[in-house]
Amino acid sequence: MDFKNNGIGWSLNVNKTLVEECIKAGTNEPFWKVDHRKDLRNPIFSKELAVVLKQMGIL
Repeated sequence: MDFKNNGIGWSLNVNKTLVEECIKAGTNEPFWKVDHRKDLRNPIFSKELAVVLKQMGIL
């Protein structure tokens, strides 16, 4: 999978309904199901993240 994110920036993107769903579920799992399916920080990509961290000497 292509995890390229060649931008630099920061913004606060708060979706009140999504935050409420996460609180109700007691987990941030609803967050990852909505907009962040290609985000390397997503728990479903833990193996890929471990490879990257190892390549960078962090893990």
